[in-house]
Amino acid sequence: MDNLQSSWGLDPAQQNALTRLTVPKPSTVRRVQRRYPSSMVVSGTNAFVPVRVMVDAAGKATQCVVQSAGIDEAFRDAVCDGLAKGYEPARDAGGNPVASVFSTSVIYMLD
Repeated sequence: MDNLQSSWGLDPAQQNALTRLTVPKPSTVRRVQRRYPSSMVVSGTNAFVPVRVMVDAAGKATQCVVQSAGIDEAFRDAVCDGLAKGYEPARDAGGNPVASVFSTSVIYMLD
């Protein structure tokens, strides 16, 4: 995991000592929930979209990476656009905001 964090530009020692993880604000969660691509609704398509968002110390998303090949572009765009802003940054051992990563999966499912 340390090598992976380093490859993302993060300090593994700092990440291992976080007192709070990066979390999206409620408005960010609501934005993602409202973004089911209309073209996918029309076609009746569902999706599971695992994603990694790099978040800076100010709580701004700096990179969004869908972590699975073959995800339709409409779903990729909906997830990354929805997760583009609005985070509480991670906190280091001293309580200071630091850059970190937020990982989640978004499930789009029609009834």
